[in-house]
Amino acid sequence: MLFRCGSEKSYSSRSVAISQTDFIDMVKKEWPKILSMKQPSVDRIDNNKNYEIGNIAFVEHTVNSGKDKAIKVRVDGLGVFQSMAKACEALGVTKNSIFLAIKRQGKCKGRLVTYAS
Repeated sequence: MLFRCGSEKSYSSRSVAISQTDFIDMVKKEWPKILSMKQPSVDRIDNNKNYEIGNIAFVEHTVNSGKDKAIKVRVDGLGVFQSMAKACEALGVTKNSIFLAIKRQGKCKGRLVTYAS
């Protein structure tokens, strides 16, 4: 997080607004989930906000990068999409909207959204 905010031009307006102690506490709380992942990554839930408490989550790197074509997303009433990008396009929303719906086991634009196997 610190490296990215300090060196990448696209992140220059972002900052790390979480203390090292709070981050370590979050890692301890999420440790079982982190261990279950192939390649854990820290994601900002709302890309318009900083790395801060309430706006970061541990997700698979492939989900965070949005580049993995193998991530299938099921949207109630619309079917299964072969990528998160295609589901985003169909609903007219961002990756974060779909990620939040899946994370909270909720809806996006009134439709239940889940990972598909």
